[in-house]
Amino acid sequence: MKKYLLLIVCYLCLLSFGAKSQVSTLLSWNTATGTSGAHLATFNDPNLEIAVLSRGPSLTYNNSSSNSYVALFPIGQDKAASKAGAYFEVTIKAKPGYFVSLSAIDAILRRASTTSPGNYRWAYSIDGVNFTEVGSDDVFISRTAADNNNGEVQPTIDLGNVMDLQYVPSTTTITLRLYAWGATAAVSSSNFGIGKFTATTPSLIFKGFVVNTAPVQYTVTFDSKGGTPVAAKKQFNNLQITPPVEPTRTDYVFAGWYKDEAYTALWDFSSDIVSGDITLYAKWNDPRQTINFPAIADIGYGSAPFELTATATSGLPITYEALTSNISITGTTVTILNTGPATIRATQLGNADYNAATPVEVSFNVVKGTQTISFENPGPFSRYAGEATLTATSSSGLPVMFSAYEPTVALLTDDNKLIIKGLGTIKVTASQAGNELYLPASPVEQNVLIQTAGKSQLLVIQALSPNGDGINDVFIIEGIKAYPENQLKIVNRSGQLVYEQKGYNNEQVVFAGKSNGGDKLPDGTYYYSLAYKQNNQWVQKKGYLFIKN
Repeated sequence: MKKYLLLIVCYLCLLSFGAKSQVSTLLSWNTATGTSGAHLATFNDPNLEIAVLSRGPSLTYNNSSSNSYVALFPIGQDKAASKAGAYFEVTIKAKPGYFVSLSAIDAILRRASTTSPGNYRWAYSIDGVNFTEVGSDDVFISRTAADNNNGEVQPTIDLGNVMDLQYVPSTTTITLRLYAWGATAAVSSSNFGIGKFTATTPSLIFKGFVVNTAPVQYTVTFDSKGGTPVAAKKQFNNLQITPPVEPTRTDYVFAGWYKDEAYTALWDFSSDIVSGDITLYAKWNDPRQTINFPAIADIGYGSAPFELTATATSGLPITYEALTSNISITGTTVTILNTGPATIRATQLGNADYNAATPVEVSFNVVKGTQTISFENPGPFSRYAGEATLTATSSSGLPVMFSAYEPTVALLTDDNKLIIKGLGTIKVTASQAGNELYLPASPVEQNVLIQTAGKSQLLVIQALSPNGDGINDVFIIEGIKAYPENQLKIVNRSGQLVYEQKGYNNEQVVFAGKSNGGDKLPDGTYYYSLAYKQNNQWVQKKGYLFIKN
């Protein structure tokens, strides 16, 4: 592609201009009481001619508001009509041998009432005849003196990118006008103007800098890299440039201007300044995109939800859809609902910069889940306990079956109880055969000891059926009355405390299948912890408690 020639264009001379002068307040007005005519600047940069604030020919002086520079505005005017004379005007001119650059306007504007003008716009001229508006839009002031009698601080008007107002020589006078329109009453309530000042805040401020060195102007060339041509821009040293019209390129999307052809440094039009001739390079994005959806390994039923990690070459987010009913998807999270083949579709619909990607589907199998058995040894048991309840759980939640054979020690009943017959050890095996969702669990064996109750032993009845039939309606700890100094805690399978009492005695203080809050606890396996004081020492006993309502 043919390269544009880089040109150094000097304005007034070929002297190089150093670092950008410090931006500061050049002019400010502390509006004063009863200023009926022109108002000289309160602060005036010594290298500027005396600046004047005045009223346009259509405005009538009014002193209804002290410490402000206001006027009565014609009623019923629109924006076009206001330009004939309904404005405030400021003239700015550098002294001989100097150049002035304007960067911003700050103003406090005061609208007397809702019948006063509410719309305004700043404009500038360098010939005194033709005016160009500044700012992106007309501004409307909704608040009035009733809301803030001093006036409203208005958004700063940025002039730094207005090339006409940079390094203006002493031979040129800058004229700025503040047009206002929309008054609806020809009385004092139609007052509008520069608001009241305080001891520390002027009402109208112009910022910029003044120098006595001829400025250098540089050329910014735009290499569109196959896109439509973009005209070069010229700007003074150390000033920003406004963005050019974006180029276009068939099948590609414009992605900004860069300082280098490797696209490592994006030119920021809001902060980067021109310090020499430079070429900016257009970056283009290919709007075509593809989806990379990694394969999903077979997963067992009961597994925790998992995240999907498909990506699009565009970097845009992926949307997922479950095509089979044995899974559900929320955002990027997959939840297993059943076994069998599963399929997920990944899509990316594109946006203003990228076309829609071709959807990608990934299939996998949900196989039977694995499960484990939790079965802790419930013994030892006293020879004289009569029977003991066996409790075990499976990670799947499926019921656990028990098997045992040692008739001289104990017999296993159909309801998972050991009927104690004599001393010794009985091997109890817990098993879970699985179902359509889970594989069989590995059996767990426990050797349960049956022994003679010693002097300090307690007999805990580990079954509770609070159904009012008089059998195991409450949690019984035989012998607990011998240890009145005790504390009982009961927790559920999740480890959550559901019951806690001191001085448990099977009668007045008793657990009947309800939490401390009075809620009836659901069926299931719970865990008790009993601490009791024996011979001035605390002893702790733990075990299972099975509730069947």
